[in-house]
Amino acid sequence: MLRLKSLVLILGIAAIGESALAQTSKLDSLSKEVALLKKQTSALSNLKVSGYIQAQYQYADTLGAKTFNGGNFANEVDNRISVRRARIKFGYDMSFGSAVLLLDATEKGISVRNAYLNLTAPFAQSLSLTGGIFERPFGYAIEYSSSSMEVVERPMMFQTLFPGEQEVGAMLTYKADGQSALKGLTVKGSFFNGNGIYADVDKFKDFIGKISYSGLSSSNVYINLGASLYSGRVYNPTTTVYKMDNASGISAYTGTIDEVGASLKRQYVGFDAQLSVKTPIGKTQLVSEYIFGKQPGTSKSSKSPDYGALPTTASFLREFAGSYVTLIQQIHKFSVYGRYDWYDPNTKVKGNEVGLSATGLTATNATDLKLTTTSLGTFYEPNKNLRFTAQYDFNRYEKTSNGKFSAAGLNNNLFTLRIQYKF
Repeated sequence: MLRLKSLVLILGIAAIGESALAQTSKLDSLSKEVALLKKQTSALSNLKVSGYIQAQYQYADTLGAKTFNGGNFANEVDNRISVRRARIKFGYDMSFGSAVLLLDATEKGISVRNAYLNLTAPFAQSLSLTGGIFERPFGYAIEYSSSSMEVVERPMMFQTLFPGEQEVGAMLTYKADGQSALKGLTVKGSFFNGNGIYADVDKFKDFIGKISYSGLSSSNVYINLGASLYSGRVYNPTTTVYKMDNASGISAYTGTIDEVGASLKRQYVGFDAQLSVKTPIGKTQLVSEYIFGKQPGTSKSSKSPDYGALPTTASFLREFAGSYVTLIQQIHKFSVYGRYDWYDPNTKVKGNEVGLSATGLTATNATDLKLTTTSLGTFYEPNKNLRFTAQYDFNRYEKTSNGKFSAAGLNNNLFTLRIQYKF
């Protein structure tokens, strides 16, 4: 009997031990799962997703209107509904920098807007290196977010000189920290392929440098001043290069001999300034930029290269200038604004000089006309996510009585009604 009780007692102790071991094993497994989940959650906490959608209706007073506000209308179209931008941004913060991917999805397709790494120097937080597809560091308007822009599109000269805003390249940035005697100073130096977000097609690389200073800021007043330089080269596709010349008082193009594959100078100098003042009714902002320089183009366009294949048509060299001034007045949740914007692709000819020709010279044409746009608008922001914008553009090309080219569709006015939602 005593032996039976002992056996029962031993079996009971063994069962309890086995149960304890099983519970310990479950606790260990649960701890590992919790640790894994915590690790995964921690990794996801570094990932940030944001974006915005812009849907709009536009009405032009001319069929087939040519405009820098969302692109030219088709020949038989004077009004349209479109998704101007629908962008989603994935940002991942790392201990030594960040990675960014920005996509744009509209009725025209899906495209990559940004794809870059930004690395911070371990020995100096004020130094960083950026590589990939990102905005060119020239002037103010290019790097200003499309979701924050008051006027619905960037000025004409930026759309012409920097189509698409982004480029493939590498950039070194110095931004003085708050404890530095150079507080407010930012310096950027970069190299790009020179043909937008496409794969490179020639051996030339373009340099962009920018310096800006905002040390005059206070709690209610903000002032920023900047200067930029673009020094690049464009591939020459033919043996003839057209340059501006003057014969018998007539300014026009003359053909000169050059080597196929030679480089043509592309050089811009820019200055920008921004002032904002906070008052009890809202913020008043004044923004302006001026750019001048040399631009290789074609007979039909002064636009910068944004292609993935070498050009085939003859180059036309022009000296250009452009500027804009924007005034924005916030009145609580409403804002009103106005912008005067001009771009002169060829400063060597004006008015009735455009279109004139002489023996041995090639006449200038519609591409050489100066364009001005006056934009008036207002927007309402009921909350930080939503914005309703209405804008009217008065577009005017320079007048000439000597042009044999068609100016139909060049002078037009355009109304834009846009709704934007940010998330």
